[in-house]
Amino acid sequence: MLSSDLNPIVNQRIDLYFLVIFLLLTTLSASGQSLTKEDTLKAKANQFSLSKPAVSVETVKADQLPTVPSFSLDQALVGKVAGAMFSSVSGTPGAPVNIQLRGINTLINGTLPLILVDGVQLGETRMNALDPSLVERVEIIQGAAAAAIFGYQGANGVISIVTKRGQKGKLKIDISSSISQNTVINQGNLQKSRLHNYKTDSNGNLIDINGNIITLNPNNLTLSGNLSTTIGPNSIFSKMYQGNFHFNDHFADFFNQAKSATNRISLSGGGQKTDVLFSISNNRMDNNFAHDGYNNRTNLALNMGVALTSRLTLRSTTQYALTENTVNYFDQAAIVSMLETKPFVNYSIKDTDGNYGYIYNTGAGSGTSSNPNYVMQYSNRNSNLTDLVQSFHAIYRLSNILSVDARYGINTSHSSEKVNIADQSQNKNVIQTHEYLAIYNGFNKKGESLNTQRNYLTEHSVLNATAIIDFKKDLNLSVPIKSTSWARSEWRKMDDNLSTTTMPSYLYSFTGREWLKTNSLLFHQTFEFNNWLGISGALRKDYSSITHLELKAFRQGTIQADFSQMGFWHSSNVLNKISQFKLRGAVGKAGVQPISFLDTYGTEFISQPPETSTESEAGLDIAINRPERRWFRNSGISITEWQRNTPNSEYPYSLSPGTGYYGTYGASFALSSKGVQFSFSSTIYSSSRFQWDITTFFGHQVSCIDANRSGTLYIAGSIGELQPRVGFQVGEGIGQIRGVRLLTRIDQKDENGNYYIPLAQQANYVIASNGYVVDAVNKTPIATNNEYPLGDSAPKFNSSFINEIKLLNLFTVSFQLDWIYKSHLYNMVKELMYFGGFHNDFNKPFTVNQSTGAWSAFYYGVPAYGYSDYFYEDASFLRLRNVSFKFDLVRLMKLSHWRKMQLELSGRNLLTITKYSGMDPEVNSGNIQSSWNHGIDNGTLPNLRSYQIGLNLGL
Repeated sequence: MLSSDLNPIVNQRIDLYFLVIFLLLTTLSASGQSLTKEDTLKAKANQFSLSKPAVSVETVKADQLPTVPSFSLDQALVGKVAGAMFSSVSGTPGAPVNIQLRGINTLINGTLPLILVDGVQLGETRMNALDPSLVERVEIIQGAAAAAIFGYQGANGVISIVTKRGQKGKLKIDISSSISQNTVINQGNLQKSRLHNYKTDSNGNLIDINGNIITLNPNNLTLSGNLSTTIGPNSIFSKMYQGNFHFNDHFADFFNQAKSATNRISLSGGGQKTDVLFSISNNRMDNNFAHDGYNNRTNLALNMGVALTSRLTLRSTTQYALTENTVNYFDQAAIVSMLETKPFVNYSIKDTDGNYGYIYNTGAGSGTSSNPNYVMQYSNRNSNLTDLVQSFHAIYRLSNILSVDARYGINTSHSSEKVNIADQSQNKNVIQTHEYLAIYNGFNKKGESLNTQRNYLTEHSVLNATAIIDFKKDLNLSVPIKSTSWARSEWRKMDDNLSTTTMPSYLYSFTGREWLKTNSLLFHQTFEFNNWLGISGALRKDYSSITHLELKAFRQGTIQADFSQMGFWHSSNVLNKISQFKLRGAVGKAGVQPISFLDTYGTEFISQPPETSTESEAGLDIAINRPERRWFRNSGISITEWQRNTPNSEYPYSLSPGTGYYGTYGASFALSSKGVQFSFSSTIYSSSRFQWDITTFFGHQVSCIDANRSGTLYIAGSIGELQPRVGFQVGEGIGQIRGVRLLTRIDQKDENGNYYIPLAQQANYVIASNGYVVDAVNKTPIATNNEYPLGDSAPKFNSSFINEIKLLNLFTVSFQLDWIYKSHLYNMVKELMYFGGFHNDFNKPFTVNQSTGAWSAFYYGVPAYGYSDYFYEDASFLRLRNVSFKFDLVRLMKLSHWRKMQLELSGRNLLTITKYSGMDPEVNSGNIQSSWNHGIDNGTLPNLRSYQIGLNLGL
């Protein structure tokens, strides 16, 4: 049995699970037919897979998923889906990928699509908790038109994961092991200045405002005085760190190399009536930030199928994941502290008691930030996460026409997290400075802790009846029509029990419960005429427990015409070279499920009214098959254009600006988005010795605010403390970052036609060689008087180029290039380092009035305006995402007793080309899956450059 901390409902479901497993095991030798009929029935009856879809459904098969370092399923899908944006926004161990399939459809509920595993909805369980080696294929159903059959859950699209089954025949054993070395990407070569302009004596010692040499007290690690900076029109950074303090490379001190390792073993076999797959794997990834923790994930899986009779088949699929994460709770803050610390600070020094100091100052401030080593010494975090994904699937074939498909699934996620802060009251630095580490909800230097327990349960059941009628074969009618009808009843329940306490307990205590129930009915009808014309329609009704007994209708309609199946096409010597030429179109509506929350007093809060999104799409699919040719033997092109609208999207706002209270919903916006996606695949060359395959994906999408239903109300959000404001305004992209603009022309005017610099004063300003207007004497930059939207961080387009080359059936070389064009990031790290006066830009000279130098007055002056377009940077990049070399040792060494022996050398993120001046253009310091909280780089751990060696064995 699993953890006793699980609630009674969960325990009951797990008891049911073990009972059914026992019954299945007892039937493994039962009489019945082969499971080949189950495959046929599933293709006809499975409601989660569409045959010949008229909507855009992208499929990623197991052999297309890269076995790259730090491998998780969501990471493997980056760059693999046409039109979709899978973004690796952090290199922190266990960090999830940000996913946006098509546009932004809601302002508060985010962009996360509905995720299914073998037909079971994932509730709290994330994709990165799953074992990617168990995946047979991933189907990405994009947009409301495709996902209308999923009702309230479908507006953001659907990711349907189908796991592997056992292979029939004698027992097969597969073993794989890999190890990788990871380093942090610093593509922009972000560094701290090795020069400074602090006041010094003749020996280069840093001195305070009174001329005294500043020293570090070894007893309590405080400075004897405050730094004094030379600031003036002609001030430059020209002094080396020498004497009492030296330059410390904090990037080298804190961004270390780290390792990750993955080990797997799986057993597979079966007879004529059964198949079984058992797998166990472990993945451990250490953090690249110094003295931090790790993410350790262990997966167990069992997939069993049995044909009880010639008409009845059963299948049970189980995935169980145990994840331990010890990455420090203050990890992000520690990274930011390192980046905001002046270069002369040596954070490796300990006091006379052997402890690190929290901050190196006298209490009056020296401009240094907190010590990451202190954070790691006095705090720790241990998070244990247990995920269970279980489904039972039965197919009963009543006749050649009618079959019944029943599925029940359960997903439980139990997390237990404890954050501890040790007693700091005896630390000499804390005693002197009165600064110490405190948890976000407490201020106790004698020690405190935060304890969080969460039990999340999702139950999902589906009953589906499918009737497939061929009017010729089944009804003896001379009408070339095939009809597929299916009706589905669906039930879903989600419970989220959360308990959070602190020690001392009087500081903060909270418990809550989030819950949801839905009942749905779906009717779907498809007619195919003579195998070339297809028309379908669907109607779904959803009842939700938190929409006040409201039944919501969702509709879908599709049409497709495959001209390559018509007679004239086959008879043409030209057209018959094109094996498919299909036009398709679809319209549909889907919803974003609202969230209901109960506080400790049992008061219910509904997060928002139900939101719906309506979409239309049109597409063209072309396939060319030339089996007699070596060049371009098989090629395929798919193009889809789509547009969608969300008429009412709610957003909470503060009635009293600055209070931080967001309990009232008073703003309603109309959202729209549109886009195009393209994919091309081809076998460029094929022979008995050499084969070269390529695949190219392209996607462009734009989301904006069309109307503000609440009148002239302006709503601004914030991504975090001391970070740029984000605005929602009509006619702009969603999540526009706002700030002032530095002037680039002396006669520049505002939107009302007024000069920013009065005409009589313009002679006092010049344009520097870096392109900005500066005061001719003081060399300080000049900015606009008010804020403007700086831009949308979303890229103009994203694309990927995937190549695979096979040589002599012995060697396989593959690589993937990802190109993100015209994305933007607000470089908050750079702004804070400018403000502190130690960014490496302070060493870069430019010319003002024919005088050239690294004028620090300009660099100090830029952040003085707050948030400006100076730090809003082009974050476009071209990245070598994956590269691998595989060697088939069985063929190479002619090993007759081995089914598989493959050596693989691979790498990830080995090369990045970008103009972005930060460490990594792909990071995002906002919330994962947020609709608007993105486009900021505030010290998130960059992605990793990884090298891996692996061995795959098969017996």
